Amino acid sequence: MLTNYLKIAWRSLLKSKTNTAINIIGLSIGMACCILIVMYVVDEKSYDKQWPAGERIYRMALERRYPGRIARYAIIPQSYSSVVKRDLPGVEEAVRLFQFNGNAATVMKYDGRVFEERNVLAADSTFFNVFQVPLLRGNSDQVLNRPNTVVLTSRTATRLFGQANPIGKVIEVVQGPKLEVTGVCEDLPANTHFAFDFLMSTVGPPDAAQPENFIGFSASTYLLLKPNVKPETVQAQFPALVEKYAAGPVQRNFGVSYQEYVKAGNGYFYFLQPLQSIHLNSDLEAELGTNGSQTLVTVFSIIAGFVLLIAVINFMNLATARSSERAREVGIRKSLGSTKGQLAAQFLSESVLLSLFSFLVAMLLVAGLLSSFNDLSGKQLSLAFLVGWRLPVLLVLAITIGLLAGSYPAGVLSSFEPIKVLKGRFSSTRQGHLLRNGLVVFQFAISVVLIVCTLVVFSQLHYIQNKELGFTKEAVVTIQGAGFLDDKTMTFKEALSRG
Repeated sequence: MLTNYLKIAWRSLLKSKTNTAINIIGLSIGMACCILIVMYVVDEKSYDKQWPAGERIYRMALERRYPGRIARYAIIPQSYSSVVKRDLPGVEEAVRLFQFNGNAATVMKYDGRVFEERNVLAADSTFFNVFQVPLLRGNSDQVLNRPNTVVLTSRTATRLFGQANPIGKVIEVVQGPKLEVTGVCEDLPANTHFAFDFLMSTVGPPDAAQPENFIGFSASTYLLLKPNVKPETVQAQFPALVEKYAAGPVQRNFGVSYQEYVKAGNGYFYFLQPLQSIHLNSDLEAELGTNGSQTLVTVFSIIAGFVLLIAVINFMNLATARSSERAREVGIRKSLGSTKGQLAAQFLSESVLLSLFSFLVAMLLVAGLLSSFNDLSGKQLSLAFLVGWRLPVLLVLAITIGLLAGSYPAGVLSSFEPIKVLKGRFSSTRQGHLLRNGLVVFQFAISVVLIVCTLVVFSQLHYIQNKELGFTKEAVVTIQGAGFLDDKTMTFKEALSRG
């Protein structure tokens, strides 16, 4: 029976090639847009989900209250990592990350070559205990426990040393330490809120080798909580910890007691951020990288749903618009003994078949547009996203869309009375007109909203790109690493001024 349904459905689709092509084009474009947006949304929501103990890792962040204003920081005083682990029983491990040389490029030398690196972080020796990045060379307990040592990512090690063993090689930081390579780790995935090519030991870099500090901010500090320990329990102990360790520095630096300091409107309020929510829900000062936005993900998800809904409604409207053409067919089939259920199954099989064809076309569109979409979104998405369980899920979704889109047309067409149809007295009901008109109005309303939103975004981007800044930006350049010129700075400036 199913084979017969599919044969008849195939013949029916071929019989009306123009209508079939219009349906496939509309539905496939909607599916392609939806798949691309879903790939973006899934990627955004996957950040930091790959860490084995990710659900127990939290970042210790700070709400710093000043008289008259409040600032929120992703970095905290560097000395808290050791006292938190020591004084709070719920903390299993702690690790600090430092941005070496800020956001500026770090100039390095090796074997006569001079090169710049931007993804340089410094970390405690406990880094691999907390994040468990697989090491390809070296021992996780030893790679960062000595001064002036560095762990390279696999990609960086290959770029600098080829296939040679990099362990023991020494890389010189210009105006900085000489770093011995003690380990090579796997490349970090793109979906993590921090990235590095060089991971240096905190024992050596001058940015990390600071004296005890409980009131200055410099370290991104991550805590690995013990199993079954609630973050609220740990967070509730922070105020007493802060008063215990910050009171002395406050007294020495500001000449007042900690209580007087707080009464004046100051305060250090530490809180925990779940590692897996940082990318989409954190917008603090001194983040390690550019984070996403939960609001943007929600808006894109809604847009994907609307786009697909528009395509489905368009499919339903086109199918019901052909009801008069297929009325005689229904009348003849019913007169020959076909039941309403059999006719509904027939029309649903046509809808599902058309939906599957649209899905195939949509996948081709996704493959062709993915590179441009990556350029637009700044992502590194690939078709590998669809490998595994996701492809069957999308196929089931395509079949479901076909069933949903074809349910109303199938119900309408299968309900025709054969006597009225064969006598040419077929006419749509008032309820049918109202539903079709409602679908059309709803479809156009969504389209108008999306178009207006697109125009607003376009106008804002146009304003940003064309706003008069008060100077000719095309004539202004930034020179990275100019500080290394030292006493040759003026000579360099004079050479530039001469053109």
